[in-house]
Amino acid sequence: MNAIMTLSSSKSASVLLECANTIIQLTTAPSAVKIAIQSYLSLLQEQNDNNIKVIVLNKILQLKKGYAKLLEDYMGDILNIIREDTVQSIEINQKVL
Repeated sequence: MNAIMTLSSSKSASVLLECANTIIQLTTAPSAVKIAIQSYLSLLQEQNDNNIKVIVLNKILQLKKGYAKLLEDYMGDILNIIREDTVQSIEINQKVL
């Protein structure tokens, strides 16, 4: 698990996504889930590709079922995605809402 946590600080989008996915699959510890959520949010902010944003938002929506309380802390960050001028996709805006 330590290796996965170390990789979660990677700059590579694919590594970051896989680390977050692996963390969610391996543990339910709130601190680990927060790291995964932060990784997802980092991907949302850094990636310009709307397809990646849709994939990440789907992952966050899946987390909502079991970790709604943890996601509340990050709602402001998630809502900022809509406010960005770079987001033109109606699908992304609908998922965020």
